[in-house]
Amino acid sequence: NFEGGAQGQTKTVTATATVTDETGKTASKTVDITVNCPPQFVRLSDVIFAKNNARVNNCGKRILIDEAAPRSASGDYDIVLVGHRDSDEQENVAGGRRERGRRRAAARRALDEQRALNCAAVLSAGTGTCGKVDPSRIRVDWVGTDQTSDPEPGLCGTSNLAAQKERRGSKVSAADKNRRVEVYLVPRNTTAMPPAVKNIKPLPESEVKALGCPR
Repeated sequence: NFEGGAQGQTKTVTATATVTDETGKTASKTVDITVNCPPQFVRLSDVIFAKNNARVNNCGKRILIDEAAPRSASGDYDIVLVGHRDSDEQENVAGGRRERGRRRAAARRALDEQRALNCAAVLSAGTGTCGKVDPSRIRVDWVGTDQTSDPEPGLCGTSNLAAQKERRGSKVSAADKNRRVEVYLVPRNTTAMPPAVKNIKPLPESEVKALGCPR
């Protein structure tokens, strides 16, 4: 067995093969076999969203800031975010009246894309309560209603995540499990991506920077 981690691992296994012919005579051969295990990605809990909403709620912020950001600090991992929407949600959600310029343009994006970029802003804004992850260490994808990977909803108030006080419009439950952003720690410089990823992209840094630290 191999331990999970961002570094590739190698082990040597000794194998012995024995054959017997029709006369009952046997012969054995022992060889050493080198087994290589490539670096492995780590999946964290999904950030879950309210219906037709791209705001990262307080529970989602805990997953991103308290779990993803510190574990990427070693430099061994990049963060990969995969945005989804559910089949009963609007494809696009317009930004609010207060949004201006680039921030308003980003707010007019597809819902699954907005969710991924908002998560990236929470990780990288570097102001307020947001994290300080280098934007170049974040990659993104958005896949619409595709649900290739099984949901792993991060719901606060469970045994794994402490309860968080939420705004009325940002409360979520298990029924919202498909309204999500998947969060992965992927070993740096690897070309192997989690199955959920369809078309990995570098983070559009200027657009995410314009979002500031989402509240």
